[in-house]
Amino acid sequence: SVYRDIHVMGSDGSNPREIANVSYALRYPAWSPNSRHIAGKERTDRIFTVGADGRNFTVLYADGTRWYALEKPIWSPDGRYIAFTDYHAETTSSIFVMRWDGSNPRELTSAGEVNASISWSPDGRHIAFHSNRDGNWEIYVMESDGSNPRNLTSHDGSDTDPAYSPDGRYIAFKSDRDGVEGDSEIYVMRADGSDPRKLTSHSRIGKLLWSPDGRRIAFETDRDADWEIYVMDLQGGQ
Repeated sequence: SVYRDIHVMGSDGSNPREIANVSYALRYPAWSPNSRHIAGKERTDRIFTVGADGRNFTVLYADGTRWYALEKPIWSPDGRYIAFTDYHAETTSSIFVMRWDGSNPRELTSAGEVNASISWSPDGRHIAFHSNRDGNWEIYVMESDGSNPRNLTSHDGSDTDPAYSPDGRYIAFKSDRDGVEGDSEIYVMRADGSDPRKLTSHSRIGKLLWSPDGRRIAFETDRDADWEIYVMDLQGGQ
């Protein structure tokens, strides 16, 4: 088995130290908004939190009836809730939300489809995600209680991995809608799904992340044959 521990260090790389080691695979550490806790995955089927000082390691959610991996936990902007994806089987999954202490887990989406790749709106009122519920991979948004789900994209290609801008006005996402085999590009649209714009060309995109000021997007790409990290502005240049 492969065991992974969680470490923290200064932003300059100084003072690395281990804060969680329970002899299991620990993955996807995510800081709470107040930086007092870290959430993550333990093994494949548990969500945990641990204090920033390494104390109080607590399993919040464990579902032994499901054999497939949970997706990484995502904190709400106010730090009161944690959203995550739980797989019913290899090809179906639902989005859940629970309080930060693990209480009151609630399933927000329907079974029988894949719902994944969670992004909270900055005000905490909405959750964007991708789903194959209508046959194609599309971007959806719903209220944070799961109500009023609506489709923001409608295209023959696959639209996935939405990410709200820090001001909540835009959503960036990945898509292969331009039809170039093997490529996936970054698009940005308004939060209501209007005005989609392609920002990259001839790329294959991994993860993407907004800068805190919302003026740039960092992303992984193998456009130069090796996987590297790029940064661009919202016009797709520079």
